[in-house]
Amino acid sequence: MIGYFLAEGSYLKYKGEKTAVEFNFSLSKEKDTLGREVIGLLRKVFDGRNEPRIQERPNRDILMIRLYGRDVAQWFYKYCGEYSHEKELYKDCLYWHPNIQKHILATWINGDGTCRNIYHRNGKLYQNITSTTCSETLHYQMKFIASRLSIYSTTDYVGDRATKRGKKPYWTLVFGSKESQS
Repeated sequence: MIGYFLAEGSYLKYKGEKTAVEFNFSLSKEKDTLGREVIGLLRKVFDGRNEPRIQERPNRDILMIRLYGRDVAQWFYKYCGEYSHEKELYKDCLYWHPNIQKHILATWINGDGTCRNIYHRNGKLYQNITSTTCSETLHYQMKFIASRLSIYSTTDYVGDRATKRGKKPYWTLVFGSKESQS
């Protein structure tokens, strides 16, 4: 769930105070499955709380999931930070059990990642899994977790090209290169 929040989460505020968390997924079968997973995780972690609210916005192609509660918002703030360019894992997360870290990395990739097909000059199709963030700190933390899990990754940094277009710089982690089986 932490990985999904790092990728797709934000806060709702009332008078400047964090009062709820919100996850936004594009409407698609794949993202609908991720949305259901997030709902299940919210129910499990925050058992006994109010029920997560789900809202589809087809006009904006978005599935929104909200869970209200200042304590819920503070929990996510502690473990994930705030704002896309400032999100980061709480330092203790870097030393959690590898199985927990694997879940954090996988859910972050599920939220902000994609699979790229690349044709090599030898004519073979290769696939890379990538995930992108505007947070330099989060980038290095995810790279560290991947290395702890023996997952090879490289970095593609887009700085000047992004800022020239009025966008924030971003870091893309590229995980492995696998020859396609098809």
